[in-house]
Amino acid sequence: MGLAGMVTGWLVVQVLVWGVGALDCKKDASFTIASADDVAALNKCAFFNGSVTISADAPQNIEFSTIRSMRSLEAISADTLRSISSDSLESIDDITFTALPNLASFNFSSLRVLETIRLESLPSIKDFGFGQGLGPRIEASVVNTSLKSVDWLKWPVSTTVNITSNEKLEAVSLPWETIDSAVTISDNAALKHVNVFAVETVAGNFTLEKNNKIEELVFKSLKTVEGKLQISGVLKNISMPALDHVYGELSVQSTKDIQDLCSDLEAKNLKGKFECKSYFEEPTTPKTASIPPKSSASVPVPSSDELLGKPEHGDDDHDEDDGGDITVGAKVGIALSAVVLAVFVFVGISYIIRARVRGKVMEIVPSVPGTPMVVPKPDRKVSVRRVQGRTIKVVQINLNGREMREVSETGERSELGREGSMRSVSSLGSNGIAGSEARLVKDKAPTSPVSPV
Repeated sequence: MGLAGMVTGWLVVQVLVWGVGALDCKKDASFTIASADDVAALNKCAFFNGSVTISADAPQNIEFSTIRSMRSLEAISADTLRSISSDSLESIDDITFTALPNLASFNFSSLRVLETIRLESLPSIKDFGFGQGLGPRIEASVVNTSLKSVDWLKWPVSTTVNITSNEKLEAVSLPWETIDSAVTISDNAALKHVNVFAVETVAGNFTLEKNNKIEELVFKSLKTVEGKLQISGVLKNISMPALDHVYGELSVQSTKDIQDLCSDLEAKNLKGKFECKSYFEEPTTPKTASIPPKSSASVPVPSSDELLGKPEHGDDDHDEDDGGDITVGAKVGIALSAVVLAVFVFVGISYIIRARVRGKVMEIVPSVPGTPMVVPKPDRKVSVRRVQGRTIKVVQINLNGREMREVSETGERSELGREGSMRSVSSLGSNGIAGSEARLVKDKAPTSPVSPV
């Protein structure tokens, strides 16, 4: 075999090897980019009929240099991805970029046709651009990104435009004369300006809410609301000078004074449904006390509305921050518990006092000589005894079967136990005599009369 034959055989082998591993550009299939070689393989296609997925192992920077169209492009949780660009790509059906923490740059300068774009959780994105004159009508969702502008939204939209929770977004311009889709601009902390000068008709749903830096909104050209237009926030100046027909629903609410707009709308005698409120405070859902069950059975805790007899209301989307404040329901429960405890304490104390009063023995105190002495009437006995060689008159009283008091003619005061032992005492306690003893009180007056009670 000569040199020419060896070269020919080598070329045939290379062609066969390349053909086995080559990407079929016309096949309707999916292709995953996980390396620089995959990017190079895709760039050999001018048109790719399948979908392209950028994996977590993809290169940091991806450039499509020759491909002109593909069905879809998706990148989800590719943490190392930093930039995507193309000067050749003109048409794509769907773009989805989600959870890309380091993606900073995206630029498709030649793109003309796009149907759907979804951008979500892109905290590092700064440079973002498309070609001019995009169409046909598309769906766009921009949620939780660091974009400062969405000026590339310059084409008609078909289904929805959702611009929500973009902390650095400062301005939005809606260049359409008619909004016949669902447009939502919500909760963008830095958003100060929304340009709606060109909007003449709202045929779909247009919601503008929770953008607390927007103070002015001018619908210079708006004439007709056929769908639903909902506006709320801290706006101070809202005007709709050309509005003359409301066939759908119009709602404007502000925490500031917008009475000029409200008066103007009322003066127009609009036939449709509309409401306008100044100094409007968004409702909050009452909190309920949370008590962990002691067993598998749960113990329901009533809300403040239930305790006060109010009808139940549905949950609200504008709940307060779940802090540790004591709720109305908890306060009512604590108050009721305190009242019940106070009642029990009062009844207990009353019972103890009554028991002591019933068991209290009134002390018999010797009266002033010459005056009668009062003694309890029950079990009263009068007798004459001889004690230590002296004859004395004794008044003996049995109280509750536990005590005995005696008064002698000599006026001496002494205590006589049941065994007959004598002990001198100086005074009697407030609670009377011990149950096992009797007190003997001798009157200094020799013949002191004794009167029953």
